[in-house]
Amino acid sequence: MNQVCLVLVPPLLALTLVACESSGEGLVSAEFSLTECPPGTDNSELENYSWKADYLVTERYFETLIINIQEFSVDVFETDSLGIRLDLEGLEIDGKLVRDGQFFRPRSVPLRVSVGDERNESQVILSLYQTCVRLPGYSAIEGMVVFDEFRIRIDGKKTGDDERLVGRVIDAQLSYAQAPAPIGILQASFDFEPPERPLREFR
Repeated sequence: MNQVCLVLVPPLLALTLVACESSGEGLVSAEFSLTECPPGTDNSELENYSWKADYLVTERYFETLIINIQEFSVDVFETDSLGIRLDLEGLEIDGKLVRDGQFFRPRSVPLRVSVGDERNESQVILSLYQTCVRLPGYSAIEGMVVFDEFRIRIDGKKTGDDERLVGRVIDAQLSYAQAPAPIGILQASFDFEPPERPLREFR
């Protein structure tokens, strides 16, 4: 896997940070029926909303996988991003994922995961910290995530070691807490090799 790594050594802290860029590409778009941001104000940037993904990173919390697809390789609060949360244990219990050596892999391809159903196998959130910072969070209440390739390490400490995610988000209906009805439909595609987990060493 090709990665570009930056080594940063702050002069006032005994901290070494190694950050690796992910390898791949993606596209995120949404058709909003309501372009208010925040409510009561119009935001033209929500019209024909679309961006090319420059970065994908994963995080693991026990048996939960967080996939974060970002417009830019910066802090998540400085860019628009698409987050996908998967319950690996739940998908394994349902027979959709199997353990193959050191990897989670789909029992069959493509791997289809519903969004917003009662099993809560996945969640999709569109964050607009660049486009709509005063109302940045839009959750998908219905839709589908489809993986044409899903190769993720069982051991979360080995994130980025020969992993790959290729997939799509299809017809995800977006809403937010105060919205009376869905306010947009999200589509996305991505093909990335996640980077290794950032390494922090205190000396």
